[in-house]
Amino acid sequence: MADHKRTVLVCDNDEKVLASIKSGLAEHNFDVQVSTRPEELVENAESLHVGAVVVNPDLPGFNAYDTCKYLKKTNGIPVLLLVDPQSTTRVALDGCEADEILTKPVKINDLAFLLDKHVVLSRS
Repeated sequence: MADHKRTVLVCDNDEKVLASIKSGLAEHNFDVQVSTRPEELVENAESLHVGAVVVNPDLPGFNAYDTCKYLKKTNGIPVLLLVDPQSTTRVALDGCEADEILTKPVKINDLAFLLDKHVVLSRS
């Protein structure tokens, strides 16, 4: 049986970022599902029973604040936000209950470490 806690959903509109994260996290034994459609994030996270979500909060038409709070409160899914360096989103996300806010480009080893940490905590 697959360990759904090792399944991570990554949502971004940059195909290169998605490919890099997917291949990098696969080397750390994560099953990475990718999406470019933020409007499907909650549905995909729930249907895949993911252990964590990594999402770019700056995606057009995406309400990162409410989505993050919903995933945390309803499903207990750890959420890591992947913010562009020039983004002003960090201030607007104060209080959204994200587990981590990371700046692009993210180092895969750091991301894998944080995902491991939050997956373990979410099992408690």
